[in-house]
Amino acid sequence: MQDKEIIQLFWYRDQEAVNAARGQYGSYCGSIAMNLLQNREDAEEILNDTFLKAWQSIPPARPDSLKIYLGRITRNLALNRIKYAQADKRDRRLSMFLDELAEAASGDPLPEDEIAAAELTDHLNAFLTALPEDQRDMFLRRYWFGDSIREIAERHHKREGTISVTLHRIRLALSRYLNEKGVGQ
Repeated sequence: MQDKEIIQLFWYRDQEAVNAARGQYGSYCGSIAMNLLQNREDAEEILNDTFLKAWQSIPPARPDSLKIYLGRITRNLALNRIKYAQADKRDRRLSMFLDELAEAASGDPLPEDEIAAAELTDHLNAFLTALPEDQRDMFLRRYWFGDSIREIAERHHKREGTISVTLHRIRLALSRYLNEKGVGQ
């Protein structure tokens, strides 16, 4: 079933929409949740919450890409779960991702001004689009999907050290790029 057909089922409030979305993107969203949470029960709960949130938000939302829409919901729910579970102490996985990215995008990581957030998003998208495909995949696997260095190395048939160095160089390039655009420090 195509995304547009599934979205139309959501708009008609047809319960089959959730089943179709889960069948199409359940494993994709589940892998995002599992990579971030490292706990099967929590990941399954986040997966269920993802499809509930999709049911509640479509309509009025009409996403262009259901895969990206569901992936974003899953990722946000998983990150919120980590923050909630670690309210009194910092979780190493989340802090590691944020610390690594903080090198590139210093300042307020969540701009309060929606225009600034949209501008930052546009710059980040332009930067990622200009990267070679393998480097873009490494960056997204690490900072969007939460894959470990080992998983990325296996995926790209490279050594872990090579992946770490490549990601470090991408972060430095991103930092320079954002500074040139007046978005960084």
